[in-house]
Amino acid sequence: MAAISRDNALLSRLKLKALVSLQNYVFKHTFAECERQSLVCADTGIGSLIEAGQIDFSKWRKLDSRNFGISSSMIPPSSWVVLKILHNEGFEAYLVGGCVRDLILNRIPKDFDIITNARLPQIKKQFHRCNIVGRRFPICRVHVKGSIVEVSSFDTVAKHAEKEEELSVPKMPKGCSQKDFILWKNSMHRDFTVNSLFFNPAVNRIYDYANAMQDLRSLKVYFDMNSATDFSACSLVIWRRLW
Repeated sequence: MAAISRDNALLSRLKLKALVSLQNYVFKHTFAECERQSLVCADTGIGSLIEAGQIDFSKWRKLDSRNFGISSSMIPPSSWVVLKILHNEGFEAYLVGGCVRDLILNRIPKDFDIITNARLPQIKKQFHRCNIVGRRFPICRVHVKGSIVEVSSFDTVAKHAEKEEELSVPKMPKGCSQKDFILWKNSMHRDFTVNSLFFNPAVNRIYDYANAMQDLRSLKVYFDMNSATDFSACSLVIWRRLW
C-alpha cells in the first residue's frame, strides 16, 4: 500500500508539472502571436525615443484580451456595474493591477480594482452607497450588488506622486495622446511591472506601458521604475507582495 501511495504521489507531481509546463507554453505562444498584433503608442505611430529625458515607446503594447481567453463572464457583475456607470458618464475607467495579471495567467483574481480619470467626489456622486476612505492614499469604496468595489482616481495618484517623486517625469511628447500619457505615468508608480497593466473589458483591450507582458512571459518579477524609493522605506511591504 505504501508503494502504491508513493507511486500515486509521484504521478500527481508529474501531472502537475506537465500542466504548468503546458500553461507556460500556451501563454508564451499566445503572447508571441499578440506581440505581432500589438499597437505601439496608440494611434500615433510614434517610434521609440531613447534620448535622455524622453519616453521609450518601444515597450508600449496594446493587446486584444480575447487572445488570452478572457471573456466578459470572467468579470464580476459588481465590477461591470461600476465600469459601465463611469463609462456612461463620459469617464475613462479600467481594471488595474493584480486582477489583470491573474486574468492573463488564467487565474481567479482575489479582487477587481478599478481606476478612473474621475475625481473622488465625482465617483461618489455616481453611486448611492459610496464612501471615500484613506488619508495618505484615499480611494472610493462602492457598495454594489452585495460587493464592495474599490475605485481609485488617476488624479489622486498623480498628486501623491508629485509629493514624493524625486525623478523628473518627461512632459507629454508631441503626437502622444493624453490618455496614453496618463496611463503611462500611473504605470510607473505601481509596485511591480506585472501589476502595472490596465484592462478595459468594454473594448477588449489590455494596455501595457512597462513591458509587463514580457515579464509575465518570462515569469519574472521586477520593481517598477519609481517604486523602489517607496519600498526602501518598508521591507515588510516587499515581503507581503512576494508572498
